[in-house]
Amino acid sequence: MTNTIITATDDKVTILMATYNGAKYIQKQFDSIINQTYTHWELIVRDDGSNDDTVAIIKSNAAADDRILLIDVKSSGRGACSNFSALYAWAKENRAINYLMFTDQDDVWKADKVKKTLQLLKSDEHKTPGIPLLAYGNLQLVDDNLQVLPETISLIKDFKLKHVLSRNYAFGCTMMLNKQLLTAMDEIYAEASNHDYWVALFAAAFGKTIFIEEELILYRQHDSNVSGHTIGNQKMNNRIKRYTSGVNKQIEEEKVKLKMLGVFYNKYKSDMVPGNKKLLFALLSSFNSSRLAVIATMMVNGITRKGFIQTLVSYYFVLVFYTEIKYKFAAV
Repeated sequence: MTNTIITATDDKVTILMATYNGAKYIQKQFDSIINQTYTHWELIVRDDGSNDDTVAIIKSNAAADDRILLIDVKSSGRGACSNFSALYAWAKENRAINYLMFTDQDDVWKADKVKKTLQLLKSDEHKTPGIPLLAYGNLQLVDDNLQVLPETISLIKDFKLKHVLSRNYAFGCTMMLNKQLLTAMDEIYAEASNHDYWVALFAAAFGKTIFIEEELILYRQHDSNVSGHTIGNQKMNNRIKRYTSGVNKQIEEEKVKLKMLGVFYNKYKSDMVPGNKKLLFALLSSFNSSRLAVIATMMVNGITRKGFIQTLVSYYFVLVFYTEIKYKFAAV
């Protein structure tokens, strides 16, 4: 990690927090952000209609620290993605943002998370000026009481578009976006699979991704987790079990993902480089043909997952549930 000293006045980091019924955990996350070694930040919070003490806790922290702001703006729907979409739209309109991060309400950031992430991003900006950049990275899994769990996260480093067409490998709570990426990305699609999936798609299509090796966040695992990510290096039987239990949920997630990819293509096709445009069009169009066409397109274009077994299971899912997930793609 570079030892660059960060002193520029335009290096303020904007952090977005979407909350909902997070009273049990949220104060520890506020504390971990407030106690960051890097202090030039602002935290913008939006609540999605909590009926516990979440809003009271937010207001208490905002009253004690003027870097924290609770906003009251409408969203197009309910849920974490819609919440972050509304936050992003408000921040784009009301702030001159140079660097942006997302935070969940129930995690805990290590004290140097902001500093180290910003250092890494700025170091790459110096090497490749003017490029939209997304930094993302590892997580340390912990239980409800913040005790470290033995499982690890299986992520692809410095992913490309072909990787995220199958699944997302970037957790929003590890992300930092630079100004060039923020300028280019006009919105976070409110009906995306997840807000971070949309950001990852955009960065892969139009910019560069940078992987943070160090685990800078305690990622809490509990019954109320709403993340759509698969965690841990699952054994083969666990991976198969995931695809044979809760099938309806998996089908709905795949349908949402395909709709998101279609929206992304039609919105940004004129801006994509030919290779990325061709790749995304090929995948979406294959769903208008047959299950074998989809699998062949994925294989030919390297649309795989992390590891042979995960890739095999993703092909199997298409083979078995093609009729249920079939997406009628129409370029407009």
